[in-house]
Amino acid sequence: ERKVIVFVPYTHTISMVHKRLTEGGYTAEVINGSVSASERAAIFLRFQTSENPRVLVIQPQAASHGITLTAADTVVFWSPVMSVETYIQCVARIDRVGQTHKMTVIHLEGSEVEKKMYNMLENKIDLHEKLVELYSSEMEIVHEPE
Repeated sequence: ERKVIVFVPYTHTISMVHKRLTEGGYTAEVINGSVSASERAAIFLRFQTSENPRVLVIQPQAASHGITLTAADTVVFWSPVMSVETYIQCVARIDRVGQTHKMTVIHLEGSEVEKKMYNMLENKIDLHEKLVELYSSEMEIVHEPE
């Protein structure tokens, strides 16, 4: 069994998702703003090095930067995040050196509104990538050797 990260943007939903997972027989831990830095580090270490927990339920803002979680190969977005940077950073937790499995990103859609939100996010990501590409090509022109 592979490990999974579930990103849940809304604080009030995190405990419900965690409860459903544990009732379903999955070992799961929660990372949100109320979890201390030392406790987060311990949870991340267990996730990376031990059999359990199998699932991390994470509030995106609490773990979107600087953390390697390659023990997971699947990211689930319980509902959309609207920040391109947050989305990219959340996916990047598993898309790092040391990842040995094919990665999967799943978007859960509970309504047409959420579907539209994911489409808007995808459009923002496309624009972001085009701007980065354009900026990179401009930098190459400026820094070409003489």
